Amino acid sequence: MLKFKLSSTSWKIIYKLLNDLLFVLLIFLGFSLLTDGLITGLITKHISFLKIVLLIALDLIAIYKIGNLVNVSFQKQKRTFLKNKTTIFLVIMAIFLIFNSLIKLTLWLNFFVLSIALVIIYLVYQNLNF
Repeated sequence: MLKFKLSSTSWKIIYKLLNDLLFVLLIFLGFSLLTDGLITGLITKHISFLKIVLLIALDLIAIYKIGNLVNVSFQKQKRTFLKNKTTIFLVIMAIFLIFNSLIKLTLWLNFFVLSIALVIIYLVYQNLNF
């Protein structure tokens, strides 16, 4: 039976690779949500969002465990808020995706649901924006 022990440098490299994998998985999740919002069923026909979320959760657990093993510590930084251009872009994309998902409803009901969704998005943004 082969036994080998990894050095602390190897664990740090694995930790950094897992962080990079987390970034790639989050970008993939964002683009797949955007794609599935624009063209329904394009991504979910091949791979479900549950599998992507489970991969992200497993990656986060591995990052946490290896981070404790390597004794990774973080310094508190000032929280930066979203830039105004970024917020406007996200709101426009949210409006488009919500409107597109409700396209089969009547126009007035679609605008009503869209306005309620925008109010909810605004309230969530105000509560999360310390």
